[in-house]
Amino acid sequence: MILGLDISTSVVGICLLDIDAAVIKNSHIDLRKVTDFYEMLDLVEAELSTYPEPNAVFVEEPVMSFSKGKSSALSIATLQAFNGAVRYIAWNKWGKPVSLVSARSARSKLKIDTKLPKGLSAYHKKKQLKEKIISWCIEQDVDLGFEKTKQDNWQVWCGDRADAYVVARYGIYIDRRMD
Repeated sequence: MILGLDISTSVVGICLLDIDAAVIKNSHIDLRKVTDFYEMLDLVEAELSTYPEPNAVFVEEPVMSFSKGKSSALSIATLQAFNGAVRYIAWNKWGKPVSLVSARSARSKLKIDTKLPKGLSAYHKKKQLKEKIISWCIEQDVDLGFEKTKQDNWQVWCGDRADAYVVARYGIYIDRRMD
C-alpha cells in the first residue's frame, strides 16, 4: 500500500492506494478555521491514525519559492515547518521513510495535461490546474468523493484529494522501480 499526502496549512489531502492503484481510503482535513499550529498537527495525527500501515509514504514537496501576489516569507516558512512536522508524524507512526515528490514530475510521469492558456492571473492558473487534475482523476474512474458547491464549483478540498491521489499514483511508480 502506498500513502500519498498533499500537505498545506489549509487542507491536507490523504490517499491510500493498493499496489494496483485501487483506492483503499482517502480523506482530507480542513484546517482553514484552525489557527493553532499544534492543533493542526494533532488533527493530522488523529486522521492518520485511522489509516492502516502503508508500505511507503510519499508527500508532495512544499512550495519553495515566492509567487507574485501569493507567497510571503512567513507563509512559506510556516508551510515548510508544517510539512516537515507532518512528515515526522508519518515517519514516527509507521517507521517508513517519507519521500518528497515533485508535483511537476508526478504529473508529467502520469501524463496529466497541465498546459494552461497564457495571460491568466495566478488565481485562475491555480483554479484551472486543479480542475485539470480533478478531471484527470475522474477519467481514471476513481471515486475520491468529489463534491460540488451550490454554484457548481468543486469544493475547496477536491483539489487536495486529487493531488494526494496523484502523489500516491506516482509513489506506486517509484516503489515499483525500487523493487
